[in-house]
Amino acid sequence: MKKILALLTALCLVLGMASFASADEIKNLNTYETQARELETWNIHFSQAAADLNVLTNCFDGLLTNDNHGNLKPNAAASYGTEDGGKTWTFTLNEGMKWINKDGEVQADVTAQDWATGLEWVLNYAKNESYNSSP
Repeated sequence: MKKILALLTALCLVLGMASFASADEIKNLNTYETQARELETWNIHFSQAAADLNVLTNCFDGLLTNDNHGNLKPNAAASYGTEDGGKTWTFTLNEGMKWINKDGEVQADVTAQDWATGLEWVLNYAKNESYNSSP
């Protein structure tokens, strides 16, 4: 009796695998990032929570990004380079980038000063007492 039951179970498994092999490919699958809590902050430079960064990285573009092999490539920058061995970097921004609010309304053009302000905030973070949480 045990041999027959084992044979039937094995047959069911084989038939089940055959039905998956012939199934149609899912072409309209959507996945979403959900959270059971509110974000700690909307400031991508300040957040330390991985769950927050999973959401925030989908809301912002950096000057550069990585390709499938981990190599840097332009993203919000049309091109980039250095003329002095890496001491000074020059980024040429893509034209037509806009700041957009939560309702999808255009607020302003993205400028080089916007990127400089963000970089200044990151570089001065440790000195800024208003963001320092230690007593």
